[in-house]
Amino acid sequence: MLSYLKKAGLGISVETNGSHRKMDWWRKTCDILGDEDMITFSVDGLEDTNHIYRINARWNDIEQAMRYCAGRVAVDWKFIVFRHNEHQIDDARKLAEDIGVRRLVFKKSGRFGQEDPMTPLNKEYVGVVTRNRREIDKVMQGGMDAEDLDRNVEIAPKCRFGKDLSITAHGHFLPCSPAEPAGPSGWFYENLEHFDLRNFPIEEILASSKWQELETMWERASTAPPACREYCGVHKDYLKQYSETSRPDRPNKPQDIIAVTIGS
Repeated sequence: MLSYLKKAGLGISVETNGSHRKMDWWRKTCDILGDEDMITFSVDGLEDTNHIYRINARWNDIEQAMRYCAGRVAVDWKFIVFRHNEHQIDDARKLAEDIGVRRLVFKKSGRFGQEDPMTPLNKEYVGVVTRNRREIDKVMQGGMDAEDLDRNVEIAPKCRFGKDLSITAHGHFLPCSPAEPAGPSGWFYENLEHFDLRNFPIEEILASSKWQELETMWERASTAPPACREYCGVHKDYLKQYSETSRPDRPNKPQDIIAVTIGS
């Protein structure tokens, strides 16, 4: 697959947990990649902690692969910060320098619930997405009426900018993967036929009256489908932070990282 993409003239970004591959596989991969390509190793901790989240990860495989690849191509290390590994931030920086990666990126997870025991104690590593989501959860559990909900929450659809759009395993084109119905109820379930790629091309779906109906529903949090409120709802207290921390290429999606440049 990588060879095919390179022959087509594409730049490639590989993201991997680094486990369970023999060195011959990494050698072949690096032989294919060029100066414009990169590998990101998602390694969330050190030898004694990475496996807590990355179940069955093999540290020896990972470190050997990182050291080899860092000498061949551009390598970044993405480190999701949890309570069980936050004490290893400084040690990770030292190891990153020793390995020779280009950047060490500390990622603030957006998936921590209200009382999640994996949430870092250091608030610096609790990101905008997590804090916003917790406020949205409070609002939804508080039973606000529609008027209060609309005053407190706005919908900031990521799909409007061509990001997070999803094609499901059943052939439906949806705004994002969370919009895929989990059961036989809800707006998306009731309207699945309008998003069926077996009957309509993507261009027609995006230009359809049903998609326009969805756009109108996003104008108010109280009318937006629940999946849209949960995934793209922004509490009024975080509107400014969402704007300031969003990625240049992904408006409405906070970056929530601390990037440390290690090598050139």
